[in-house]
Amino acid sequence: MIKNKQFDINTVHRVIAHRIVQKSDSVPCYPEMHESLYNLSADDKKVLIQRIEKAVNNRKKCFDLSFRDKGNDSMYKHLTELGYVSDDDAYIAFSQEAAGMLSDSQDNISIPGGYCLVADGKLKGGEYFICIIKADYQEVFNVRENSMHVLSDVFLSPAKDFYKVGFFVQDKTNKG
Repeated sequence: MIKNKQFDINTVHRVIAHRIVQKSDSVPCYPEMHESLYNLSADDKKVLIQRIEKAVNNRKKCFDLSFRDKGNDSMYKHLTELGYVSDDDAYIAFSQEAAGMLSDSQDNISIPGGYCLVADGKLKGGEYFICIIKADYQEVFNVRENSMHVLSDVFLSPAKDFYKVGFFVQDKTNKG
């Protein structure tokens, strides 16, 4: 991330999410894989773009990281091999690899389950991006008539403390 750079998303092309099941005393954390891309309405995409932009443009809670591991099984290698021109099957396989890597890293019982959401698209400057979000579950209330109802497994609410975002932008100069 370039210091003080604003990321303005033009469009989101593809979205998929895999459920991350929390580690228990008897079972390690594992992903439940989804096999197809999600269909999002224009309004759904608009809200998703707003959530991502708010997270990645928040300079108080956003920071640069570099890849330590660039080996054959690393996220870096998977990202560089994917590229913008990849087909949907390769994109889905990449998202499943990302969910597997995320669940493998959640080796503590206190780390909550949630979703590993993977989205790609273009910034307003034309750069391709991939965004990987670990979204924790929340429970919220909804009021209908004279009663309150709990909505479970809600995620990506405006309460940004309940999700973490990895935002990867293709470098136009070297396509890395």
